Amino acid sequence: MKREKGEYQVGFEPHIYYCADDFGLTEKSCVRIEECFKKGCLNKISVLSNAPVSDIKQKTDRLFGARLCIHLNFVEGHCVGQKEKLSLLTDKDGNFKCSFVGLLKLSIFKRKEFIRQIKHEMAAQIEKMRSVFGQDAPVFLDSHQHTHMIPAAFSALCEVLDEQGTAADYIRIPCEPTTPFLKTPSLYLRYLSKNLIKQMLLNFFGRINRKKFKKTGAKTAVFFGIMFSGNMEQRTLEKLLPKYVDYAQKRGCDIEVLFHPGFVETDEQNEIPGNIKFKGFYLSVGRKNEYRAVISLK
Repeated sequence: MKREKGEYQVGFEPHIYYCADDFGLTEKSCVRIEECFKKGCLNKISVLSNAPVSDIKQKTDRLFGARLCIHLNFVEGHCVGQKEKLSLLTDKDGNFKCSFVGLLKLSIFKRKEFIRQIKHEMAAQIEKMRSVFGQDAPVFLDSHQHTHMIPAAFSALCEVLDEQGTAADYIRIPCEPTTPFLKTPSLYLRYLSKNLIKQMLLNFFGRINRKKFKKTGAKTAVFFGIMFSGNMEQRTLEKLLPKYVDYAQKRGCDIEVLFHPGFVETDEQNEIPGNIKFKGFYLSVGRKNEYRAVISLK
């Protein structure tokens, strides 16, 4: 039973999901994430629902023992559903054309059509990945750039799960608490201000989505990975993780720690398809730092 805030649950030890996002981007980035699973601490891997690599099932089969998660994607790459039904979300070739902010605007000003189209794509992506993971595999869900947290998108996701008769075992709710961070002044100058804005926005959306989430019956966890997203170094993790463990233990919750260790080297950038918009992120030094952090935590 969940304890009241500030009250320890006797004997409770939070399970820590060490998660890597964006599996399936390129061949070599998949290899690096697989290395982090076999040599480091990864135990949860989010697989891009529209992964551009070939033989994604063969690649995920090599991750036996990891918790595989459906990483819904509506911001880059090619759609899985019928492009003719996705004019708000994709260009004429079926490539996603909106950013997080663009999707948010559509969800406000063209809500009805936005929900109709994103439901079509969500259903296609979920069906595809369930065929990859196996129909009996637990259904873990999150999304690229956390777009499923946009309230209209979250409503659409709940409707799709209900219409499919799919019971989600786990849905990522990336509402990162600031208390552990505020208790660590040495890190104040190292976080990125844009991450703080995203963290505040996601926490706000989390409050809006709370009732709908509870109705799904899915589990979630205390989330750690927005404030230092893109540069979760080992020293950052060593300072903050104990505080997040303490925070989660007081609430009787598990923890999810997010990494992006699937970096791409500069001389490999030609492997990234042209419809992938955030190449700079995949080529960043921060991703290499996250790879090293995951490998170091055996």
